[in-house]
Amino acid sequence: MSEDKDIVLDVRDLRIGYRQGSKIVCAVDGASFSLCRGELLALVGESGSGKSVSALSLLGLLPKETFVVEGGVAMFGGRDLLAMDNEELRKVRGNRISMIFQEPMTALNPVLTIGWQIGEVLRTHRGLNGEEAKKQVLTLLERVGIPSPEQRYSDYPHQLSGGMRQRVMIAIALACRPELLIADEPTTALDVTVQAQIMDLLSELRREYKTSVLFITHNLGLVRQEADHVAVMVSGRIVERGTCDQLFSRPSHPYTRLLLRSVPGSGHRGSDLASIPGTGSLVSADCVGCCFASRCPDVIDRCKVERPGMSLIEGEHQVSCHLAEKNGHGETVSSQEASVSRERSSSGSSILSVRDIRVWFPVKTGLLKRTVGHVKAVDGVGFELSRGETLALVGESGCGKTTVGKSLLGLVPRTSGEFLMRNKETDGLEPIGIDRIRRRVQMIFQDPFSSLNPRMMVEETLSEGLEVHKIGGNARERKSLMVSLIERVGLSPEALQRYPHQFSGGQRQRIGLARALAVKPEILVCDECTSALDVSVQAQILNLLRELQASLGISYIFITHDLSVVSYLADRVAVMYLGRLVETGRTCDVLGDPKHPYAKALLSAVPSVDADSDGRKVLRLSGEVPSALKPPTGCHFHPRCPLATEQCRNEYPPSADCGGGHSVCCWQCN
Repeated sequence: MSEDKDIVLDVRDLRIGYRQGSKIVCAVDGASFSLCRGELLALVGESGSGKSVSALSLLGLLPKETFVVEGGVAMFGGRDLLAMDNEELRKVRGNRISMIFQEPMTALNPVLTIGWQIGEVLRTHRGLNGEEAKKQVLTLLERVGIPSPEQRYSDYPHQLSGGMRQRVMIAIALACRPELLIADEPTTALDVTVQAQIMDLLSELRREYKTSVLFITHNLGLVRQEADHVAVMVSGRIVERGTCDQLFSRPSHPYTRLLLRSVPGSGHRGSDLASIPGTGSLVSADCVGCCFASRCPDVIDRCKVERPGMSLIEGEHQVSCHLAEKNGHGETVSSQEASVSRERSSSGSSILSVRDIRVWFPVKTGLLKRTVGHVKAVDGVGFELSRGETLALVGESGCGKTTVGKSLLGLVPRTSGEFLMRNKETDGLEPIGIDRIRRRVQMIFQDPFSSLNPRMMVEETLSEGLEVHKIGGNARERKSLMVSLIERVGLSPEALQRYPHQFSGGQRQRIGLARALAVKPEILVCDECTSALDVSVQAQILNLLRELQASLGISYIFITHDLSVVSYLADRVAVMYLGRLVETGRTCDVLGDPKHPYAKALLSAVPSVDADSDGRKVLRLSGEVPSALKPPTGCHFHPRCPLATEQCRNEYPPSADCGGGHSVCCWQCN
């Protein structure tokens, strides 16, 4: 940063240790960064790289029994935050520095109302009470875009959607107009439409209050769209920093370049994504060389024995790499980074036909538990799936995507409709028949940790499906199959004798994939199976899914809200809104030329790392998704649609054929 800028936060040589038994392992190793007034600095890197630990240390929120701040300074307002005692930090936290946490449901107190929790900040730091405090809280709720503030004032966190809970967290952070806002993965669990609204809110905050934002994320598209400066972190060290344009147009560290090449998108379609071996977590305290040396495709002998210093590339662009010292820019592309093309194609023959599926959950009330209504989670969905094809189901949270997937396996009962596999209807089968269907259709879940039994070793987890479906003549044959499976998903046979907690998130997802493949299914339902992973680990899983599809001819139903993954992996797309499909077609047609207003808004909100996405028009959706208990009359989207007419409000539109298998349910297209 230049000397004449108004620096709000200046962190120098931050070193934090992590207690591991009797040893202290290096968690943050000499991190330095600065943040100017009104700017957004993005801190990016893989899970475990030290991003959140660095941020939490600034507010004294690290548990002292686990972490120890070994050195460094963090200057804020002429004072060193790291040298403050608890009493001094209490006056700063929530007042001059606020923090938005990744998961608002765990950050908010479930037994206190929204109004009380926002008011607590005003009582503590501004001395406001009673009606005066309530008036300020209502103003804050309105300011962050929460409808009906008077009603929400008395609501509890569980009564709000994920996006509204995150808005409440922002209202708490805004209460005292802080000089610095630390946002730790504030949009990770949100849909792209809600994510866009939250980022708009943060941008307004920066413009109006000149608040500086330290933005911790692994969403590189958001960074490209929102950040002024970027710092890239690996294994506790910052390896590259500079302006957003410098890092995205001229990445100089091998890790940064690989990270950018691992982001899925239509430009990588038909090729493998760049993958980064190993993890970006803690390194040994006695590591004398580059922290990325063991994973770098361009490593030289010097990297292993000498820690690189920060070299100035140009302007504010700095990089910690011996290769950059050598040639001034570090632009080397190894053969290991080159994309590998893998062509695949579907057979065209239908393997699954879903016809007019409805999943309605009864709402019961009173002493006699009478049914007073139904939550129409899925309300008349139908589609075809071919052998070797990937169909993506996309839409906002609560639209019914996961319910469709679970209904295929009988994990939720369907109210009506039918599934046909290879033109053989599955209705009316005996339990053994259902077991056969479950063998042909398997599911990979969003959270690999909660979907694996923590008390069962991997071998037990895999053998369970083999035994139930009588695959393998004896224990020896099953063991051989399990070894083959675990190797196929990129793990060693030794993994069979370990428990789920002994693996990383990406490794656990591979185990979940191995479990699904064990019974030799024809269809895999992938339910947000990459949403909780870093982009580098996500790239490994997506590459693996492509490889398995090419070699085994498996069909995928890919449930996701990440449209960059859809553009990379899917053959066809089905867009869902409030239990119904509103647009379906080939990926190139739906993503390239969306017809439905909802699909257009969904696509316009997707951030991209590509420079040509700058300046594009973003369509913002107003309001919240209506309740599936009482969906709107006519077109379900009309309360949020800018093109809605009287016909839209009264009558649901039929499906209109746009040609080439592209169809849309919208009166504007009929």
